[in-house]
Amino acid sequence: MLNKIKERIKKFSCIVTIYENSILGYYKLRTRIFEEVRKYRPVHYGDKNRGKFFFRISFEHSSLGLYSTIFEIVIPYCQFALRRGWIPVVDLKDMYMPLMQDEDKKGIENSWEYYYEQPIRGYTLENLYQSRNVLEAKWWYRKVKGPQWKTMYPTSKKKMKYWHDFIQSYIRLNSNIENRIALERERIFKPGHKVLGVGIRAGLRAGAMRQEKLYNNHPKQPTCEELMDIVEDKMNQWGCDYIFLSCDDREYFNKFRTKWGDKCWFVDRKLLHYFENDVPVPTEQMYREFRDVTVRKRNEDYIVETYLLAQCNSCYSSHGGGATFAYFLNGGQYEYIEIYDGGVYSGL
Repeated sequence: MLNKIKERIKKFSCIVTIYENSILGYYKLRTRIFEEVRKYRPVHYGDKNRGKFFFRISFEHSSLGLYSTIFEIVIPYCQFALRRGWIPVVDLKDMYMPLMQDEDKKGIENSWEYYYEQPIRGYTLENLYQSRNVLEAKWWYRKVKGPQWKTMYPTSKKKMKYWHDFIQSYIRLNSNIENRIALERERIFKPGHKVLGVGIRAGLRAGAMRQEKLYNNHPKQPTCEELMDIVEDKMNQWGCDYIFLSCDDREYFNKFRTKWGDKCWFVDRKLLHYFENDVPVPTEQMYREFRDVTVRKRNEDYIVETYLLAQCNSCYSSHGGGATFAYFLNGGQYEYIEIYDGGVYSGL
């Protein structure tokens, strides 16, 4: 009888110990979070949402384009906030980014919301500016590291699943652009055909040929003729009837259209003029088609093109932010996928 009582006491003691450790662990974690938060002095914009912490994603990277902004700012800061239980909100209203927004909208509109919803459903920029506890991304600048998008493609199945799920959950298009993608797909794609998506970043090659230091360590790009030979070969190998062309240069685009005619599908949009007769043109001549086109419209067209690239049967591309984003949007469903890998530009 005495032994049974001792055994019951031991079992009860174990349960108490587990309970105490769990509670202690919880309070230690909560204390650490609040200490980290207090250290950076939350901004009090209002008095609402007292039990929640908002993380304002805003940092000055004026030279970044759309997908560079996603990979280098939005994704890493979202990850950082979500790991700590904070609510990330993207606020580009106070930072003018020429590749994201027209100058006359500077400081007036949040350019992120031209294209995407806020990462967490149900929370807006207005909520942030009414809240008691708002943390600023700039305090964590040196701690936050984003994915190395220039080298992350192709990747393993595990990482593919992670990035695909993350993008689907937190980098969500607004409904207007989603609807346009559906309409463009119905208009452009013909059912019953295998389509090879082709992603081209001719602008990198033009910049390197002009010896601009900005393009040091950027991926090398093929000439248009080299790329057309590769694409023709891939179409035969992979059994594709058509190509869908995602291209940033008018001369490359025209050469592809001349070669493939109606078998070359595309989004009808304005393009830069990086080359004439394979010679880079002066910077002031590059934008001749864009004189009456807003930055917002350029990016919307680019987004539609990128999301359609993700819906092709197979893909061949050079390295670039749009092609990498399409790769993760596709979620590993391409039948064949290959990238042009010629090394990087150096010594510029």
